[in-house]
Amino acid sequence: MRVKYNQSSVDYIDQNFKNQLTLADFSNKNNTFLNENKEFYLEIGPGKGNFIIQLASKNLDKNFIVVELNKTIAGYCLKKIDESNLTNIKLLAMDFYKMVEVIRPSFFDGIFLNFSDPWPKKRHTKRRLTSDDFFVAYNKILKLNHNIYFKSDNSDFYNFSYDQAKKFDYEIIYNNLDYKEDDNFDSLTEYENKFLNKGINIKRFICKKVRENLIMLNKLEEKYFKEVTQLFGPSGAEDEVREYLKKEFKKMNFETIKDGLGSIFAIKKSKNLNAKKVMICAHMDEVGFYVGNILSNGMIKPIPVGGFNYNSLQAQRVILLNKNNEKLIGAIDTTPPHLLGSSNGQVSADNLLFDFGFSSLEDAKKANVEIGCPIICKGDFEYTYDKKSIISKAIDDRYGIILGLIILNELKDIDLPFDLYVGGTVQEEVGCRGAGTASTMIKPDLAIVLDCSPARDSLGSNGQLGILGKGVLIRYFDRSFIANKKLLDLQIESCKQTNSNYQYFDSPGGTDAGVIHKNLDGILTLTHCICARSIHTCSTVMRISDYIDARNSILYLIKNLNNEKIEGLSE
Repeated sequence: MRVKYNQSSVDYIDQNFKNQLTLADFSNKNNTFLNENKEFYLEIGPGKGNFIIQLASKNLDKNFIVVELNKTIAGYCLKKIDESNLTNIKLLAMDFYKMVEVIRPSFFDGIFLNFSDPWPKKRHTKRRLTSDDFFVAYNKILKLNHNIYFKSDNSDFYNFSYDQAKKFDYEIIYNNLDYKEDDNFDSLTEYENKFLNKGINIKRFICKKVRENLIMLNKLEEKYFKEVTQLFGPSGAEDEVREYLKKEFKKMNFETIKDGLGSIFAIKKSKNLNAKKVMICAHMDEVGFYVGNILSNGMIKPIPVGGFNYNSLQAQRVILLNKNNEKLIGAIDTTPPHLLGSSNGQVSADNLLFDFGFSSLEDAKKANVEIGCPIICKGDFEYTYDKKSIISKAIDDRYGIILGLIILNELKDIDLPFDLYVGGTVQEEVGCRGAGTASTMIKPDLAIVLDCSPARDSLGSNGQLGILGKGVLIRYFDRSFIANKKLLDLQIESCKQTNSNYQYFDSPGGTDAGVIHKNLDGILTLTHCICARSIHTCSTVMRISDYIDARNSILYLIKNLNNEKIEGLSE
């Protein structure tokens, strides 16, 4: 609703407080309205208040709150509420998001969105009351198995909002494209009456919140995934990842330590004397290459670093970091099908060639390329069509690096009974080398390894272990590590307590846990992994729900860990 500024309406808001709420009221236990044992319903953008007043008068056993930022509109609405003499409506004249910050979770029994501005231009999408940010907020303040009630005359906005509800896993329980108020729990708005009189169809849907936790990244997590997956960091050249972590640790005011190989950790010290040490690590490196030779025609002969399915490499874009730290884009040479001959196009380390456009060895040298320069495959961050999965390079193991940063963000203001070390190790893909030096430096009483393992479900589950969307891997066995049963029980309990999915997993491969648990005189070690498809390629596919399950369960585990529990795990 767009109206001209009206000073008398603004004055009314500033002078009449009987039916107004403030942010302070939401934490005031003596506020009789907010602490009544009633159902609470919210309308965002109430217009002049016709709808909410009619609905409240028909439902005196329920309480209603309206939120309106525009003080002119809020003044019109408040005046009508005052004149109605109803005691079950209150108005909050401020930004909706400010209320979300202070209100307790799952407060409302229902939310009404009636004829809100469709903001038709694409650049204004975020202003729509059904945009991503609003749905995230609704999910926080709406009770489980309760509804959002949506009405509009605008077909494009209606379709957008309907799709948004489904995107956020809300169940559509009612959908009517020619609505005529056939629901007792509804009333006509002033706009609705005008539209009906003009013969304009009203569209209405009701959607139910059926999940407590949204399957989506928050803003910080999305930022990290978009940035951290794209950092340059093959084994032995993790500098860019290390510098990123160093800056993030500094932003959060954590002390930083680094071992001789380049592994880096933030330290969160406990106030307790003789506190145990808990180490959470992920490896910074990704699979990649080094320049092994530069041919006379300028082609690059690479040395692989880490494990590859070489047939996945054909025609991929690659990035080379020259000796001046400049990034050069190239491509992996591929033979066209009509010239294959007897080789049948099979790619191996022996016939792999990279093309950076050089015409000679001298050209390459002029571009500051020399033997030993590191190379990675280019793999941009993308969402899948439904935003429920991510495609990118280096999910193994930037997933773990990102989760470590989120752990620090979540726990930075919480006192822990143990010293917490969170960070990244180097050279995991070539033998878990940083895991050994980092754990020697920290000497943890408990180590938790965050990593990403290969899914085995591309042809369907078929009894295979490692299925996308099935949650945390309870990794009880791999070629270098047999898990501690008590730690697995603790991990499973954390998953259960947070309603996080989990699945049992074994692997012919290994993680940093294989080195850490054998270090010193033996270190209690747990892996907290997820799986992804096509790891060690530029197009790894990861389910966001698996990351969320891993995040929620590890945070619960850490928050409920203490020195006595750590001691008990080794008994």
